Amino acid sequence: MITNTDTLVNPADWCANPNPPFPTYASSLDDQASTSYDLSTASAATILMTAFVDTEMNADFFTLNSDASGGDPFDGVNDVQTLRESGSQYRNMTNTWELAINNCLTATCSIGVRLQTDNNDAGNEGVGIPQFEIQTLQPGGNIVRLLNGTSMSAPHVSGVAALLRAMNPSYTAVDTASAIRSGGESVASLAPLTGTGKVVNAAGSLVHIRPPSGVRAVEVP
Repeated sequence: MITNTDTLVNPADWCANPNPPFPTYASSLDDQASTSYDLSTASAATILMTAFVDTEMNADFFTLNSDASGGDPFDGVNDVQTLRESGSQYRNMTNTWELAINNCLTATCSIGVRLQTDNNDAGNEGVGIPQFEIQTLQPGGNIVRLLNGTSMSAPHVSGVAALLRAMNPSYTAVDTASAIRSGGESVASLAPLTGTGKVVNAAGSLVHIRPPSGVRAVEVP
């Protein structure tokens, strides 16, 4: 259960019962919630949203639309569908989406969420949205956003691997991985979380590189 957090929910009694059986949504729904934002000063915009989604797979759908011209983002006029979900994650499992809405950089950008269900009540729990945030990139701004997770670490490690292979093209994948692990920088907090307890360090990895063989130096007078 979510406590002390404002949450947009459907059904309305979604948070009424902390224990099973949980409230379920009705059949034949077409429920919408939308509002407008002034994004005219932004160079880019992204929706950061966390939601619990439990709908009947391929029958009931949770969607998010935007409309740069304002008004109803589900009226079929200038609508752009950014998200369409169907399935079950249950209320103890959330999904987080980062959704680009660069189509909606206007003073009348309308953004809405929608739950549509068929005429068969499958007994699913519905949708709860505890986080909805619009992040914008402003011209001339000085804010740097910090990102984490494997989506950020993978390109960094790949870059170091490419550097090592460039320094010694005869390196195998095993050689490259060994140099990265050996050359990492120890961080105490990572000891229980990773196999080496280290973060990647490009300079340290280069120290562990095996020198290329067959290299000949010629002194030029």
